[in-house]
Amino acid sequence: PDQFDVLLSGGRGGGKSTGLVLLMLRDVLRFGRGFNGALVRRDLAGLRKLQREIEDQIAVTPELAGSHFVTSAKEFRFSNGAVLFLHYLKDEQSFSRFQGQDISHCYIDESGQIADPAPILRLRSSMRTTMPGLTPRMILTCNPNNAGSYWHFENFISKMVPWQPTHIELFQKQCVLVHSTLFDNP
Repeated sequence: PDQFDVLLSGGRGGGKSTGLVLLMLRDVLRFGRGFNGALVRRDLAGLRKLQREIEDQIAVTPELAGSHFVTSAKEFRFSNGAVLFLHYLKDEQSFSRFQGQDISHCYIDESGQIADPAPILRLRSSMRTTMPGLTPRMILTCNPNNAGSYWHFENFISKMVPWQPTHIELFQKQCVLVHSTLFDNP
């Protein structure tokens, strides 16, 4: 449901990043001009891989024909008016690109690589929209045993049962979590 943020957590190679791209493109198709999204990751190389995956999906989705990536702006402009910014987010200083932006959807791939949740909380503060029927939403993916594993464990993993959606309050919004494996060492 759109009123919940989502964390996709579990071991490497489970398809979390691909799932993230598919959820994002579903939202692009659903909300059109009302979609002003951000796809962030801590590193540029991983972001480029996601860019290629999005381009591959656009190529096989007739409804997205004419959509393109604008290299100078580091954003996708979709044929239905949706916009998706691609940017790295490693610390609070890298937030400046989003200062003053109204972000309807935020997708954070490998959020466990971000050691401190402060930049994510700051990005959350830019999530708003005036489009009726659209609820701002954040979707995160993470693997265990990364720099930010401690805050993922404290805020998410320790509060849930594997393979069962769990509702918790975080970032002043309810989150739905689906976790496939437990952390051995947070």
